[in-house]
Amino acid sequence: MNRDQIAGKIQKRYGVTREEAEKQIADWERKASDSWFSTGKKN
Repeated sequence: MNRDQIAGKIQKRYGVTREEAEKQIADWERKASDSWFSTGKKN
């Protein structure tokens, strides 16, 4: 799934404009950390 598809899903689900959906994605990107994506396993 690419950024455009994610923005479309946010827009449809929450009834926001494309601009607002893009803003929400950008906000999430700034706040996300690598630990959000870890599987819990340590190498």
